[in-house]
Formats: sequence, C-alpha cells, structure tokens
Amino acid sequence: LTASRHVADRVILTDVGALLPGLRTNVEVNGMCGRVEVCELVWGSDEFPSRLTELIGESGVDLVLMSDVLYDPSLMEAMAKTLKMVCGRKTKIWAATEVRDSAMECLSELASHGFESTELASRP
Repeated sequence: LTASRHVADRVILTDVGALLPGLRTNVEVNGMCGRVEVCELVWGSDEFPSRLTELIGESGVDLVLMSDVLYDPSLMEAMAKTLKMVCGRKTKIWAATEVRDSAMECLSELASHGFESTELASRP
C-alpha cells in the first residue's frame, strides 16, 4: 500500500486465497480501491489466474516486493517458477526477511534457478 501512495501507479497484492479477505479489507480501509488490485497467487501453480495475467501483461512487472518469504528452502522452486511467470527482463525483486539461517539457503536455492541477490541492509 505504501508503494501505491508514493511510487507506483498500480499495485497488485497477492497471497493465498485464505488471506485475500484481509488484503481486500486493508485496501478498502486505506481508500486504495482504484489503484490496488488483490489477486490470489499460489507459488508453483501451473494455472496462472487470468485476472493477474491481464494486469501484468506480456512484459511483466517493474518491481516485486516480498516480505518474510525466505523461510523454507523447499518452497523456493515453486517461488522461482512463479517469479519467472511474473517478471520481465528488467524486473527488480526486493525481499525483506528476518535474519535466519534458512534465508541464506533460500537465496542459494533461488540462485540455482537463475536469480541473483544483493544484500542491501542488515542489522548490526
């Protein structure tokens, strides 16, 4: 939601189906219904939602913001598959995560699927 207020013309929020009502409520409460779309997205699914395909278009998105998604290395293959469907050649992916051993394993797994990472900041 912050991105839609400050830097993005359009924002697409995604999560699994059970969490969508909370996302939609957040969008409504913050008066962002015209600029923020909420769509279901399940990592690794072969069925990409048609609404999401319509919103993204053929060139992919400019920026993917992810929060606390680097916790289980076994999920990274599915995440990589989904990111490849969403991202274009110029897409940047920013992930905020807790510092934990599994985060490094997750980044290593994503690297094996062609993704590069750079640490921007960390706690002392």
